[in-house]
Amino acid sequence: MVRRDFLALSSASALCLGLAGPTAAQDHPRIALIFVGASWCPVCHAAARVLAPAAERSGLEILVASQDGKPVPPWRNFVDARAHPIAAEVKALPTLLFVDLVEGRIIARLEGFGEPRQYLGNIRRTLASIVEAGHG
Repeated sequence: MVRRDFLALSSASALCLGLAGPTAAQDHPRIALIFVGASWCPVCHAAARVLAPAAERSGLEILVASQDGKPVPPWRNFVDARAHPIAAEVKALPTLLFVDLVEGRIIARLEGFGEPRQYLGNIRRTLASIVEAGHG
């Protein structure tokens, strides 16, 4: 990945968000999160409005990949999903990808957005299962 250092997420970041159980960050490979959305997608905007502040409070870094090459508010920085080797394959919007940087593969994905608490709960459970599986 082009921005590997920017994307890197250790389990320490997940702990700050309360997304993972107690574990030493150095004991786990690094995980990256990629949010795939589009500027025209109202559901993407709703998911982004929930995810962005939670990620900011915890120091969690997320790569935003836009399928129409325009910013997905509230994020201003993004990559064009159409040219990204992983995000280009995503069809459902919004999608949050969990990538194992050591293995270079997607290890989990969350598609869609419903209610804010449920969305953040799904992220917490996904990260917890990633840690349990030895990825995070």
